[in-house]
Amino acid sequence: MSRENVDGYAAFARRDYNVVLIPFDSEIAMHTADAFPETTVYRGRDGVRRFLSMIDEVWLDYRIDPELLVDLGDRHVVLAAAPADS
Repeated sequence: MSRENVDGYAAFARRDYNVVLIPFDSEIAMHTADAFPETTVYRGRDGVRRFLSMIDEVWLDYRIDPELLVDLGDRHVVLAAAPADS
């Protein structure tokens, strides 16, 4: 994992979403899992920031662990999950 990725996950842990979203393309799209009440696509940095802020309001203490990082050249895919103890 690159230093940038390590810094990004550290920023995520402290809920600094402005830092987290720096390396992402402005057209980022985040798809929620079927486990959420509504399957939604959040678009752009503002959309993803809005989703993360909503999560903060619902869950006071949680974390998301990357399970799979795929480098597709001009795109990256991250499969992540919240552990059962979060």
